[in-house]
Amino acid sequence: MVSNRIEIICKNNHERINAPVGITLRELALLLKIELKGDIIAALVNNKLTGIDTALYRNQTVEFVDVTSACGQRVYLRSMTMLIYKALHDILPDYTLQVEHAISNGYLMSIRKKESSLTTKQLAQLNARIAELIQADLPYNMHLEPRKEVIEEFAKRGDENTAELLRNQKTYYTTYYDLDGLPDFYQGALVPSTGYLKLYALEPYISGFLLRIPSKKSPDSLPEAVPAQKVYATFQEHLRWSHILGLHHVSDIDKIDDKQMSLLVKVTEALHEQKIARIADEIAKRGNVRVILIAGPSSSGKTTFSKRLSIQLGALGIIPRVLGLDDYFVNREDTPLDENGEHDFESLYAIDLDLFHQQLNDLIAGKEIQPPT
Repeated sequence: MVSNRIEIICKNNHERINAPVGITLRELALLLKIELKGDIIAALVNNKLTGIDTALYRNQTVEFVDVTSACGQRVYLRSMTMLIYKALHDILPDYTLQVEHAISNGYLMSIRKKESSLTTKQLAQLNARIAELIQADLPYNMHLEPRKEVIEEFAKRGDENTAELLRNQKTYYTTYYDLDGLPDFYQGALVPSTGYLKLYALEPYISGFLLRIPSKKSPDSLPEAVPAQKVYATFQEHLRWSHILGLHHVSDIDKIDDKQMSLLVKVTEALHEQKIARIADEIAKRGNVRVILIAGPSSSGKTTFSKRLSIQLGALGIIPRVLGLDDYFVNREDTPLDENGEHDFESLYAIDLDLFHQQLNDLIAGKEIQPPT
């Protein structure tokens, strides 16, 4: 006998319920009376990010998300990107939009026509059109169609980059979205409608534009933009070298053969080694440098970088000693916990700060230390 009920386990409130087959995530959130810090904009269904108008037809685990989660941030960003694309298409169809990097508590965007960027007046017009689209609360319509037909549609519209990206997919069907008749392709869920995107800022930033969306800490406020000229310069250099190597779009990587990929890796490695050598030269020129600090998130290559810098410094007659912060972790039972009750090894207080400060000061003073392991 076929049941017309399914079992749902909601991770937000740890509730297990029987729901009718075909219930949407939006309806389920209302049924369970789920309340988050911000608007519910998507859900993790069996850990897969899904739009909240999706219907459920079998037993699932569900976790609703808002903009304060990492995946919620991505949903908001994708949705804002399509909204800006639509507004730009409406008032300045000859201009192109490109989202480049996360920077300065926002996202760097390039909006230009050949070598011309938006004027102050045009930016005001764009923001006014975005506000109109938000006020209209237009739906983001998802379509599931044969991949070949979708490729033809984007190619017909002159969007060869998206068409090329889709050609490298292996599925027979693919999804894309349209906003008020304008189609675009995104790898992931969007918010249900433009009315969810009430809070944003799009403003000039160096030679481009900065999009700011609600903070993970507070869904009702925008994070303050912070200066990041050096990071911006690094991104611009990355962009310049990508173009030199013939990489203008992510689909270009799929076209590279083994010989070209080998050259790409070797050139990138050589460029990196040049930069490390320049850093070593700068350290040597300054003279009497006692401490070199290398910062970065987990698995970013700090240890590898320190070893390569040590070799370059050695070539200049400077023999450094490497101290890894991992050796200064406190005992497991003393490690702070995150909001989920799990050990937070990214916390500053996961480090024995007193010991680290003492030993660093001893080294600067010329004393001998015995580092922990």
